[in-house]
Amino acid sequence: MAKFEFNEHAFTFDPFEADSAELYQNELDAVIKRGDEIKPTDTVAERIRKECKSVFIFLDALFGEGAHRIIFGESVNVKTALLVFEQVTTTITKELEDFNASYNQRAKKASVKGKK
Repeated sequence: MAKFEFNEHAFTFDPFEADSAELYQNELDAVIKRGDEIKPTDTVAERIRKECKSVFIFLDALFGEGAHRIIFGESVNVKTALLVFEQVTTTITKELEDFNASYNQRAKKASVKGKK
């Protein structure tokens, strides 16, 4: 279970639950797709709003509708939004990697025991 605290509010996300894992992957893919839709002709303010909106959608999907307002208030600050996005994705990725390493190690031990 991944745990986060933003503005003294706690959020959790369980990347080991099948539906949650699927949601996480789908939302990551959606963030990438929305990023690809940002045009070079967009103004800086438009790009900032689009990037932030993408992160807001991602956070609301993971933590529940309105989570982004709890985290950011009315602010549309791309630097803050991307830092939170990075923290969430880095934490979840690390949890998944740690689990996979542990699982692989257990599987290897079981395989060695089975060959004796």
